[in-house]
Amino acid sequence: MQESPQLGTSRPNSGISTLAPLDGPQLRFLSGGFDTTIHLWTLRRTDDGYIAHSKRLGVHQLQGVQGLAYRGVDNTLLSCGGSSIYSTDISSCQQPQPVKVSDGRLLQIHIHPQNPQVVVLEVGR
Repeated sequence: MQESPQLGTSRPNSGISTLAPLDGPQLRFLSGGFDTTIHLWTLRRTDDGYIAHSKRLGVHQLQGVQGLAYRGVDNTLLSCGGSSIYSTDISSCQQPQPVKVSDGRLLQIHIHPQNPQVVVLEVGR
């Protein structure tokens, strides 16, 4: 469920399929869903716990978001769905063109911690 205590509303979440943390001093992460959208979440600590705010990014995939990874050195979001990968500069959030990289379904994206130019993809076959 997605809830808004300020508005007193809640609505069903259409299905988060993947999460990815972001580097930096703030508590932030990305979520991708079966509905093909990606959200940037920011958590802020309060006396009672945390308050979460989300912003829908302007990235829409042709298929549900299966994997996400964030590369902090160039502020790039890598996302995959089906057999394609998308590369988006999170600052501009312009709609990227998908690049087909496999005949199988992409399952995960991993960025090497010592060399962020090395990206490893897990493929379904």
